[in-house]
Amino acid sequence: MRACCLLLLAALRTVAAGSSVASHEQATSSSLCEPASLLGFPPLSSDVLPTDLLALTHVANDTARVLAVWMAEDPLPDLDFTLAAQARTLVEAHPQLTAAVVALPRHRDASVVAYRKESRTHVVLLNSVGSWNHSSTLEVYWRNSETAWNKTMGLLSQPFWDCFTGAWVFGYNVPLPGEHRGAAGIYFSVDHLNIDQCNESYTSLFGAHICDPETAMCVPELGEGNRRGYTCACKPGFFARESRLHWRFFNVAQSSLYR
Repeated sequence: MRACCLLLLAALRTVAAGSSVASHEQATSSSLCEPASLLGFPPLSSDVLPTDLLALTHVANDTARVLAVWMAEDPLPDLDFTLAAQARTLVEAHPQLTAAVVALPRHRDASVVAYRKESRTHVVLLNSVGSWNHSSTLEVYWRNSETAWNKTMGLLSQPFWDCFTGAWVFGYNVPLPGEHRGAAGIYFSVDHLNIDQCNESYTSLFGAHICDPETAMCVPELGEGNRRGYTCACKPGFFARESRLHWRFFNVAQSSLYR
């Protein structure tokens, strides 16, 4: 019997040192925050979303239908109040959300993003660009909404650094049904993504996994979003000299992705 993966523990100290992920340190080096992007991140699809987040996509769909009903009213409701109240309600009713956006191209002065920061909900007008240090984040929210209202069905947006929440986030944005243009969006922390870090497609983000290919298997830790990573498990015929080695895992929260 041979020992299994004796180099793994040492390798854990150098995880993801060469990641191509854009750091938000550039954004925090001055008072002006610029939202970074996750370079090389593959297009998101529903298979990387945990079940509880998939179940929440109906929230954006329901909100889009409500907005469409409002836009069909004559006269229009007080959009300054109703859009802000709708976005705030979404964030406060669903703790999994980091932010919610309601955007109407013909009423940008009333379009808003509501976000959660330190257990409080804040609402910002999307037309505040130029008057906020974090105006570039507002532009990202607006572009994501614009992309959605030019589609016929909901779509996931790529992760970006949100200067308001201070976190990597991604969103699900839905166009309004019917003749009126607009979009409703909900946003989550990237921590919730189910990323198979054993998949070589993600090497550019996390680096190659550190399991010894001759003596160990890389087993993805799914079902908990991006908070676990993977486990190096001994192949049949091998054992770990340290009995706990088989359940050691790489925690992506300690990688350069979050620095």
